[in-house]
Amino acid sequence: MALSFVNYSTYDISRGVSAIINCPTGIQGGELLIGFITGFYTNTPSSTPSGWTLIGYDLTPTFPCFVYYKIAGSEPTSYTWSWSSITSKIKGTIFAYRGDSIVLDTFSI
Repeated sequence: MALSFVNYSTYDISRGVSAIINCPTGIQGGELLIGFITGFYTNTPSSTPSGWTLIGYDLTPTFPCFVYYKIAGSEPTSYTWSWSSITSKIKGTIFAYRGDSIVLDTFSI
């Protein structure tokens, strides 16, 4: 079975130290979760949710972006990425995919 989209959830805040993104609804164990996190002049998150692996990042000064993945198991209702100091315009999205051919590669820009 080819990889297919299941659902997504988003988070957007104007200022804070955490991005709390709800787990997408309708996911099952073994599905691929991809998390995109960015913030205006943001540093690398000081804390990431358990089980998430950084697969790539873009450290563009204005809007750095971090990409994580996780294979779903028994999932919580939300995931929290945190920073050690206040960050502006934090945005995040988690996408869920299902299928039997999940291949990931790392990247950086």
